[in-house]
Amino acid sequence: MMSEIYLFKLTTGEEVIGSVADEIVNYNNINTLLVNKPMILGLDHNTRQLGGMPWMPLAKNDKVTIIGSAIIAISRLKPEIEKSYLQQISGIDLSVPSSFSL
Repeated sequence: MMSEIYLFKLTTGEEVIGSVADEIVNYNNINTLLVNKPMILGLDHNTRQLGGMPWMPLAKNDKVTIIGSAIIAISRLKPEIEKSYLQQISGIDLSVPSSFSL
């Protein structure tokens, strides 16, 4: 099971979504977070909708280390954004049809 999903606001202004796979405190005097399947949020200027795309898409692994000093803030996501993120990284449609019945 995947850990909780967070939104990281970086000093660059980027907003990155991902789950914390590991936290390394004071590794060579640098605090870091290992973030699983990080995605960056962006606004599609054509549709005016918020969307996500892989952050560092050329990285070899799904896990990326973020230096702690590069993070301004950390927050949990709005449920609809978390659902969209999970759907995008898993490829599974998590929506319930409006006519769903048992």
